[in-house]
Formats: sequence, C-alpha cells, structure tokens
Amino acid sequence: MLASTMSIAILAALNERPTMDELISWIDVDTLLLLFSMMILVAVVAETGIFDWLAVYAYKITGGKLWPLVGTLCFFTAFVSSILDNVTTVLLMTPVTIRLCEVMEINPVPILTAMVVYSNIGGAMTPIGDPPNVIIASNRDVINNGIDFSTFTLHMSIGVILVIFVVYAQLRFIFRDIAVLRFDEPQDVQELRHEIAIWQRAAASLSSYSKDENLVRETLMKKVQRLLSQLKKKLITGSVALERYKTTLEELQEKVNIK
Repeated sequence: MLASTMSIAILAALNERPTMDELISWIDVDTLLLLFSMMILVAVVAETGIFDWLAVYAYKITGGKLWPLVGTLCFFTAFVSSILDNVTTVLLMTPVTIRLCEVMEINPVPILTAMVVYSNIGGAMTPIGDPPNVIIASNRDVINNGIDFSTFTLHMSIGVILVIFVVYAQLRFIFRDIAVLRFDEPQDVQELRHEIAIWQRAAASLSSYSKDENLVRETLMKKVQRLLSQLKKKLITGSVALERYKTTLEELQEKVNIK
C-alpha cells in the first residue's frame, strides 16, 4: 500500500501519471464483483449461526476428546474456507472455539493458530477461496487455456488434501505432550492422581511377613495399575469428564441455533 502510494506520487510529480481511461482499464470488474458477492454471502451466512453450530457439532461428535476435536475444527475450517472468505470464517468461529478451550482447560492460542493455518490451506482449493485465486482464475490467459472452476479445483484439491494431513501430523508431533496445551491439569485428573497416591501409600504400609498381607498388597497394586492406565488414557486423549461434557454440550446447544 505504501509503495503503491509513493509510486503514484512520484509519477504524478514527474507528470508521467496514467490517464483516467488507463486506470479504469486496469480494473478487473469481474474480480471486484465476485469479491463483493462473496462478502455479501458471508454476511448472510454469518447471521444464520452456522459457524457456531459447526463448532458445537464438532464438540458433540468427538465426545470432548482433545485431538479429535482439534482435527474436526480444523477440517471444518478448511472446508468452509474453500467456499467462503477464510478471514471471516476464522473470526466467526473464534468465540465458540475459545469457549470450548475454556471448558477443556487448554490454551486457545495454539488451537486458533492451527485453524488459521487450515483456513489458508482450504482457501487455496477453489477459485473463490482466496482473493489471489479469484484474480488468477479470472485472468484472460487462464480462461483461454480452458482452466475453469472445476479444473482449477480438481488440480488444487490433490495438493490441498496432502497438505492437510501433513500439517495435522506436524501438529500432533509438535504438541505430542498435551500438557503443553494446558493451563493446568483438569480437576478429574488431579483427583485421580490423589487417589493413586492414597492406594500406593496403603500398599507401601503393608509388611511382607505373612501371605495375607502379600495378597492384599498385590490386590492394591493391581488397583493402582488400573488407575494408572486410566490416568494415562486421560492424559493422552485430553478428554473432559463425562458429566462436564454433557453439561457443556447442553449449554452450548441451547445458545447456538441455526436461524
């Protein structure tokens, strides 16, 4: 923007500025009308509440599990961004995404960053997904070479799908330790750790002078192992407690409706 303004100012100072007819001829009316139409379409769709509904639906079908939820939100964002303006898509999905992150007690910044990345990826798939795509697809040389909407989308979809899965694998690798995403451990995880510590202390307090005490210790250690398995599963999946999941889902479904 600054460089363009300075260029025009220099040309005007040198009396080499283009005429008004030349300036008008440079305007791609088809591209401007398409962008204007897309903005109207996004404004209408935003009023329906579909973006909030998609986020709540993702929470519902994933059962509140962290990685399935993140993956679903990102895939939804990529798909919607391929047919609507990607910036607006992310902005409209941000509030309910932050609410879901609060429920799951995780940092929303990495999740929103991933959604922005997927929004840009999805926007590259179709001629109407991004303004640069609109400019490319409406170019006369491109049209004269027989590249229409379906041809553009078909060729771009292959690369976009590959990138979607590669980026998801990178996200899983970068955040393989879910603790990095969390502000603090959930209440149910803390309670489970406390319960494990109690059973371990009980097992350690038993002596090994009799078979009965050894049998009790073995029973207690089996209990500890089962609890440790539950703890490991919770830490890996990052899921919320079932009661809290149901309460949150009911609350969100009451607030979010498609108009």
